[in-house]
Amino acid sequence: MLTSKELCAAAGITYRQLNYWVGQGWITYESDGKGSGYRYRYPLGSIAEAAALREASAVRRGPLVAS
Repeated sequence: MLTSKELCAAAGITYRQLNYWVGQGWITYESDGKGSGYRYRYPLGSIAEAAALREASAVRRGPLVAS
């Protein structure tokens, strides 16, 4: 299981992206409790899911090039 920080680092995404995708139900997690102050844990397969979502969002925005 991975923490949010570990997942973000491994997938090359920001916490904001992860939080949005979790809210949309695109990435699942396990929690050690209810309410605020509890940590989310992500299965190892979430790295691939997050990386795929990162790539899909990059394709949608287009390449990042300086003008």
